[in-house]
Amino acid sequence: MSQGPPDPEVSVLLPVYRIRDEPSARRGLASITGQTFDRTEILLIANGCGRSTLDLLADMARSEPRARVLELSEANLAAALNAGITSARCELIARMDIDDWSHPDRLAEQRSYMIEHPDVALVACGWVRVKPSGEREARTPPSDPRDMKWRLLVENPIAHGSVMFRRSPVLDVGGYDPSCLRAQDHDLWLRLSERHPLAAVPRDLYEYHARHAGGQEAPVADQALTSSRSMVRSWSRLSPAGECASQEVASAIAPLVAGARTHDQARVEIERILREHGTSAEAIIGRLWVEWSDSKRSGRTDTFCRLSRIRAVTGRMKNQGASSLYLWGAGRHTRWLLEHHGELRIPVAGIVDDVVFGTTRLGFAIGRPEDLSPGDWVLISSDGFEDEIWESSEAVRRRGVNVWRMYERNPGE
Repeated sequence: MSQGPPDPEVSVLLPVYRIRDEPSARRGLASITGQTFDRTEILLIANGCGRSTLDLLADMARSEPRARVLELSEANLAAALNAGITSARCELIARMDIDDWSHPDRLAEQRSYMIEHPDVALVACGWVRVKPSGEREARTPPSDPRDMKWRLLVENPIAHGSVMFRRSPVLDVGGYDPSCLRAQDHDLWLRLSERHPLAAVPRDLYEYHARHAGGQEAPVADQALTSSRSMVRSWSRLSPAGECASQEVASAIAPLVAGARTHDQARVEIERILREHGTSAEAIIGRLWVEWSDSKRSGRTDTFCRLSRIRAVTGRMKNQGASSLYLWGAGRHTRWLLEHHGELRIPVAGIVDDVVFGTTRLGFAIGRPEDLSPGDWVLISSDGFEDEIWESSEAVRRRGVNVWRMYERNPGE
């Protein structure tokens, strides 16, 4: 009698809301089905999908015996992931976004790490952010759990799709919070890190393919709000530093205030204290203070450069015939531009945004990019998603809308 396939040891969760590019989605799935460690089950979680995406997921599952489709009627990423965790057959669970890519050794290396470190509840890995232009930017989360613990208290260094975690500890802390529209991962990592060590494999094993926010995703401001609330909640549970550690934090900052030490020196010293003495309120505040004072010091130059750039770009737009312009983006960057409207060479006619259209923000009724007319002039207003917005503006540009970038060179510059 022939034996069936061996039982899986790792469950892989791939939540899907919308598949914008089928070849990219199939490439992402192939990066999981082609792993060197293949004792996996693959859960394609239809997160409130439309019929076309559901049909495509069903077709993918038919061609891969390890895959099955779970379907949620309403889109909610946290709820979709919780459903996947509940349905998973394995204690070890890996995440993946279907339009990203995993290195063939990713699951093997993360599984080996989890076996060798049974106290660790989650292991991430190095990851590369790939912009629509093809530019690549490597990110390396802390591999030492002591560093990971305090880093999560000031930022999220982990790519959500890059993690492998243990099912039981995640369920013990309540899983993902469905009330979080964004930053569901950071919220969970913080709660998990209060009870268990978290770590990372120091090798780039995951590619995150950046794309402009859309679909059911909430605005970036909501992500910042969720992360800040989660961090403040975790800060409130920190124990005060012992007398020795508290004195060391003060000693690290005092020479900086006096001008006898650089920001980098103070940062290194406080991070050593966090690693050796553990996370304390005093040390976290010290680390944030150094970061803030450094950004404040360099912010004058940054603001000056940005103002020079906006004067140059809008001046060229005016010379080429623009009498008014629309700003594409309704976030903090547009707020900053409006606060410095005197530097604009052209009056602002309105704001468009493909996420929050139909709302009123910053004194404007937000329109849709699709409603722009041929001959309109538009300036992309984002310092974090300019590449993604530029890529998504192709259809609008083909209709004769004049879309300009602020930070990258425009045609004719």
